[in-house]
Amino acid sequence: MPKQLKTDLRQLISFLASMTSDYQDILDSAMSRTVAEAALRAERKVKLRTPVVTGQLRSGWRTTPAEKVGGAYVAEIYNNVEYAAYVEYGHRAGRNGTRWVEGRFMLTQSMAELERELPAIIRRRMAEAT
Repeated sequence: MPKQLKTDLRQLISFLASMTSDYQDILDSAMSRTVAEAALRAERKVKLRTPVVTGQLRSGWRTTPAEKVGGAYVAEIYNNVEYAAYVEYGHRAGRNGTRWVEGRFMLTQSMAELERELPAIIRRRMAEAT
């Protein structure tokens, strides 16, 4: 009859759990910094594309801090200036709205540009984290 080997694996399980926790903390931190960097880059890009008449629209761009929501990391870029959407997407102007003013698409273009740059940013941040 073979001998049974009895071992106490509680310490090993505890060690593996702490390693997983440490790795998750490193990943969370790296992803949070990556999203924060991407949001600031987006803000900088959109500000440079924003037309300046009084400077109010350009100075109205803001970002929220990066945070983890569910399984995603989120930061928002926004502008509370009342007419921001009209400049972004275009609007009717003139007497009785007879003329169409084309939108500048400053946020749309900035986000498209950032999406192309994002894989390199993520790779660099993950390499720093490991």
